[in-house]
Amino acid sequence: MRSWKILDVKKFMNILLGTAGFDHFLLSEAAITGGVSYTIDGHLTEDFYSQEELENMGLGGQRCVRFGQVRSLCFDMIKGKRTPKKFSFVFLADDETIAGLFAQGSIPGRWEDVANLSLNIRYQNGELYFTSSCTWRTFTMDRSLETAWEQQILGMFQKLEIALEEL
Repeated sequence: MRSWKILDVKKFMNILLGTAGFDHFLLSEAAITGGVSYTIDGHLTEDFYSQEELENMGLGGQRCVRFGQVRSLCFDMIKGKRTPKKFSFVFLADDETIAGLFAQGSIPGRWEDVANLSLNIRYQNGELYFTSSCTWRTFTMDRSLETAWEQQILGMFQKLEIALEEL
């Protein structure tokens, strides 16, 4: 697990909440604290949607909602004259992304043995940070998936022209 500081908070927030740049991620949790605190549990409620509805939403086989489906709700919680006191977002890679990293051929094991590839964004005291992590369902000392995931995230941030500083 590695950490980075996002140098231009305003630009990043415009991309996060005002564009589709992060919409493809699954949202595990969002916590926003301003005048009141909000928490969004992004895990899908079992049996609320039919399998057909999940497939139509692009969520077949997934356990969380896509960020794009709740981004405007998060924006409404954050917008205003005053900056939130703090917030955090926990994003997860979907199964297709995980399988795609394995398809590149340099990662040993099976993609089905991956519990999570996460991207954690945290804002507090005027500073914005993110960490990436990899969690397996089985034990492994190999870190090639973690490295590939970090490179994919860093590539995405570079494409979005988000300036970073590694901690």
